[in-house]
Amino acid sequence: MTTPADVAIRVAEPPQVAHRRRRTAPFAIVLAAAAWSTVGPAMAFLPASASPPGVVAARMAAGGALFVVVAGGRSMVRDVRATPRGVLLAVTAAVAMAGYQTAYVTAMHLNGVAVGTVVSMTSIPLFGGLLVAVTSGRRPSRVWLAATGAAAGASALLAGGADGRGLSALGVLCGLAAGLAYAVFTMASHTVIRRGCPSRSMMAAAFAGAGVLMSPLLVTARAWLATPSGVAVVGYLATVATVGAYVLFGRGLEGTPATTAATLVLVEPAFATVIGLLLLHEPATARTLAGLAAMALALALFTVRPRRAGRRPVRGAVPAQGGPSRAPRPGEQDVPAGAADGNHPEPASNAPRA
Repeated sequence: MTTPADVAIRVAEPPQVAHRRRRTAPFAIVLAAAAWSTVGPAMAFLPASASPPGVVAARMAAGGALFVVVAGGRSMVRDVRATPRGVLLAVTAAVAMAGYQTAYVTAMHLNGVAVGTVVSMTSIPLFGGLLVAVTSGRRPSRVWLAATGAAAGASALLAGGADGRGLSALGVLCGLAAGLAYAVFTMASHTVIRRGCPSRSMMAAAFAGAGVLMSPLLVTARAWLATPSGVAVVGYLATVATVGAYVLFGRGLEGTPATTAATLVLVEPAFATVIGLLLLHEPATARTLAGLAAMALALALFTVRPRRAGRRPVRGAVPAQGGPSRAPRPGEQDVPAGAADGNHPEPASNAPRA
């Protein structure tokens, strides 16, 4: 459904600018994933007394506060309130982000980093596609299925297998809950942004809310948060891995279908692997190379194909031959009725990770 805000944006934004922004949007999400991949190496510099829940809470609190400063508190509130159902969707995104962080950390604690990461990350695009299918009735496109399968397989290869201990059923459920929560976060954020709310305002509202919800966990960070290394690492996580990364992620959501964004975040393990190979001198095994190749294939499918989006028939427009028009599928660029130039894709309404 095209809202007045969508129309206003299309009028204010020249066609060539909108087209360029849409073409570069997937790369903004990839850059965000690159920033998220540095979280693990950065946390290695924390004091030994630092606990994962405390680190997550400190990151959310500091990142949320910094986001509000960057976006401007009054502007953030005004932008969200001016968007149809913006407040409800912003609250939904905040709760989903807090739930994602909590469930993800718990999954890694119960089943180890490798298995926890694989279950959580690979379930994000699956839940994202399912949410779109349920809410819109659209079936996933074959390209989306192929790219998602390649990215999920690459993540499994790059993360490796279990660490020798039995799997915890609760840990698997927490990983699935993390994937579902992130899918909801991306869907809610994508919807608000595509209805005309500036991406920085939406991200600021979501992370400020998540920081408030997770603030009780800060009691576990009192022992190390005031140390020099604690301040430095939390500062990096808040500025680069949270605000910087999610500014890019919000920018990517402006021109990328939510289902595509949910799959592109799976590139994060690939970046983490490259960091390990280049900086930590980890061995390049056949498993690692196969994972990187599969991820490259998924990225090619998602970053090259959108350039042909303008050749698809416009939804809602009358075909030249008078035949019925086909509704876009998840993973394809959606074009609102009446926007024959394809300037502003309508939200596919759907899932960062990290």
